[in-house]
Amino acid sequence: MKRANIGKQGWKLLLASVILMFFVGASYPKGDDEGKNYVRICFTEKGVTLQRATGMAPETPVTNDLLKQKKKIDFKKLKNELPEKYKRWLDEVAYIISNYELKGFLQLKTDEHKDLFIERFWLARDPTPGTKRNEFKDEHYQRWAYANKFLGRGTYLPGWKTDRGRVYITLGKPATITQLASSFETHRMELWHYIGNTQYNLPPSFYLIFYWRDGHPPFRLYRPLTDSPYRLLKPTPEVQPLDEETQFNYLSRLGYDVAHAAWSYLPSAGGYETYGYRAAMIESEQLIGDIWKAHNLEEESRKEYVDATLAGKAEVEVEIFFKTMTIGKLVRWFVSPAGNIFYDIAIEIKPEDLQVGKYDDQYFINMDLSGTVKDDEEKVIDFFSCSLEDIYLDEAKFEQIRYRPMMLMFRRALVPGNFHLDMVLGNNVSKEIASTSAELVIPPLPDEKPLIGNLYLAKKITRISEGEKPSQKIKAFQFGDLVITPSVDNSYSPKEGLIAFYHIFFPHAITPQQASNYLLCYEISQRGEVVSRVVESLAELGKRNALVVTLYQRLGLEGLRVGEASLDIFLKNMTAGEGVVEASARADFELVSQPEPECWSYNQAIIPYDSPQYDYFRAKLYINTGNYEAAERGLKAFLSKNPDHFLANLDYCTLLLLNQRYDELIEQASPLLVASPRQPNLLELMGQAYIYKNDYQEARRYYEALRLVRPKFPPVLNYLAYIYYNLNQREKAIQLLEESLKLDPSQKDIQERLKKIKSESR
Repeated sequence: MKRANIGKQGWKLLLASVILMFFVGASYPKGDDEGKNYVRICFTEKGVTLQRATGMAPETPVTNDLLKQKKKIDFKKLKNELPEKYKRWLDEVAYIISNYELKGFLQLKTDEHKDLFIERFWLARDPTPGTKRNEFKDEHYQRWAYANKFLGRGTYLPGWKTDRGRVYITLGKPATITQLASSFETHRMELWHYIGNTQYNLPPSFYLIFYWRDGHPPFRLYRPLTDSPYRLLKPTPEVQPLDEETQFNYLSRLGYDVAHAAWSYLPSAGGYETYGYRAAMIESEQLIGDIWKAHNLEEESRKEYVDATLAGKAEVEVEIFFKTMTIGKLVRWFVSPAGNIFYDIAIEIKPEDLQVGKYDDQYFINMDLSGTVKDDEEKVIDFFSCSLEDIYLDEAKFEQIRYRPMMLMFRRALVPGNFHLDMVLGNNVSKEIASTSAELVIPPLPDEKPLIGNLYLAKKITRISEGEKPSQKIKAFQFGDLVITPSVDNSYSPKEGLIAFYHIFFPHAITPQQASNYLLCYEISQRGEVVSRVVESLAELGKRNALVVTLYQRLGLEGLRVGEASLDIFLKNMTAGEGVVEASARADFELVSQPEPECWSYNQAIIPYDSPQYDYFRAKLYINTGNYEAAERGLKAFLSKNPDHFLANLDYCTLLLLNQRYDELIEQASPLLVASPRQPNLLELMGQAYIYKNDYQEARRYYEALRLVRPKFPPVLNYLAYIYYNLNQREKAIQLLEESLKLDPSQKDIQERLKKIKSESR
C-alpha cells in the first residue's frame, strides 16, 4: 500500500480532526492491511471531513491522468508565457522535474495553483516527511549554487547549463575529481569517479570524463561511443599513427583510469585491452542516457499530485491506513508561585513502539501531539496542537537510546474545574498514531483550610545549575530550580526508592507562624496495612511567606514486597491534642523487582510564568467555562499592558455582549471600528448590541455594512431580515430570507419564519 504524502500541515490537520473519531469508539487494530480499518479524509477549504471504512484499500490511487488529452498543447508557448519567477524555478529544477510534472505545471492557469504545485513538488521528494527540513530540497539548492559558482567559470554559460553542472546537480559531488592539464598530446580533462551512487539504478562505480573539445572551453561530457578516444588527443603530427593501441598508450601516460575510461566508464567492464570493449562503449552510452533520464525515473509515483493540482478541485481525497502504537501517560496539575494553574503531561513510548526514520547517516524523529480539554457537559474548553522540534541522532547517540523508552513532556495552562483531556500522538515518520485520555479535577484554591495538590511520584530530582536561569527556561516537571523525573507507569524498585513531590496551598487566613504548627505524615500501605511511616515537621514554614509551598520527601522501599502499594500524605494541624487532618493526598504505585531502563526525554519549554500572555489565555478559558467575571479580570490585566492587541479587544467586546453590557460594548468597539471599518466581527458585535437595545435603525446600519463584507452569508441575511421586519419593512425581510434560503435551503427555521411573515403580509 502506497501512502500519500500529505505534508506536515496536512498531517497536523489530520491529527487535530482524527481526535473526534478516536473517542467515539473507532478502533485501528494492527495486522495485515486486509480487513483493517482505514479512514478517508477530505481536505477542503472549509476544513476536514472523515469517513470510516473497513476492507482492502486500493493498491494504487486512481488518477485523473489529465495529460492524456486529444487536444494538442503548445508547451513551448506556455513556457514562454510564464511569469519570470516561474521560468526561473523551472530552470532551477530542470534536471529533476519529470516530463509529466513539467507538462502538468505548464497547464496550470493561476499563480495560486502553480505555488501549490511547487509545494507538492518538494513534498513528493522529501526523504524525511513530517520534519521541518526537506533534505532533498536543501541538497539540490546547494548543488545548484555550487554549479553556478564554480562550474561555469571561463565560459559564456551559467554553471547549471554546462555538462559538468548538469551532472553535478543530478548526481552530486563525485568521490574523486582528477584534474588533468592540457599537454602537448592531450586536451584539458577532468576525470570524475562516482562510488556508491545507486540512487537512479546506476552502477555502484563508474567514471565520467569532461574535456575541452577541440581545445576550447566549456568542459563537455565525453562519450566513448560517439566521440571515440581520438577526440581526447590533439591532432598533431607527433600523435600518429592514430591506431587504438597508440591512443591507449598516450592516454595511459595520464593514468590507467583515464585510459580505461576513454573506452569504458565501467571499471568492471572490458576496456581497450579486452575483446569486448565495443560492448563496453555501448554500456557507457547507456549509462549516460540513464543519467540524463534520471528525472523521469519515479514519474509514475508522482502523477497523483500532478493530476490533483491540475484538476483544481476544492477537495482532495487521501486514503491512509492508521496503525496504532502503545503509549503510557501521566498528567498532573499544580499551582505556580503566582497562584496560576498549569498541568504537566508525560507520554512514554516503549522502544519497540518507537519508529524512527533514517536519512544518510542520521536517524530522525518527528511527532505531533494534539488534544482537547472538555468540561462535564462535553463542551470544548481548550484545544492544542504542538509539534516536537525535529530530533536528529547520529549512529552513536542512536545506539545509546535505542533500547530505552522515550518520554515526551509538555506543560500547559488551565483554570479550576473538572475536565476530561483527550490526546492523540502522531508519529510523522511512520504515520502511526496513539490515543489516550485523563481526568483533571482541579479544585478552587482554598479560603480557609490548606490543600495538597497533585502528588507527583518521581525517580529522581535534579537541581538546575547556577549558571542557568530557570525563569527563562521553564519546562514541564520543572519547579523553580528543581526538575523531577517522573515515572509514567508509577513502578519503582526497592533499590531505587521513590520521591514524593507536591505542593501545599495555604489560604491567606493562615499565617506562616500558624503553618509551622502543621505536621506531615507519609504512610506506605500494602494489602491494606501500613508498612512504612515517616513524619516531618513544618516548623521551617514559620520563616516563609508564600501562598504555595513546594515540598518533596525521599522514601525508602527496602524490605517491601513486590506488588501493588499506595502512598498517603496527611497534613495535620497540631494546634490541639493529637492533631486534626486538614488535607491529604494519595497515589498508587507498583513495586517491581528490577529497575526499569531510564527514559531519554524531550521536554518542550514554555514562556515564563510572569508573561501577560497567560492572562489572555486564561481569560479565553474562563469565557469558555462561563466564568465571565474571572475572564474580565484576565482581559483587563492583559489589555493594561497591551492596549492595542486587536484580538484581546475583540474578545473583551464579546465578553461585554455576553454580560449584556451593550453601552460599554459600543463605547469599546467604536474606536476599533474607526481603525478597521470593514472588520466583520466588530460590525457584527455592534449590530448585535443595537438589536438588544431595540435600536433597529442603528442595527441596520452595521448589518448592511457587514453584508458588503459577507454578501452571501445566510446568518447575515437572516439578521437583516429580522431587523427589517422590526422596522415594518416586511417585503424587504421576505426578499432577504428568500435569498438566504437559495444559498442554504436546509434552514427549516428560516422556512417557517418566511411562511409566517408572508401570511402576515396578506
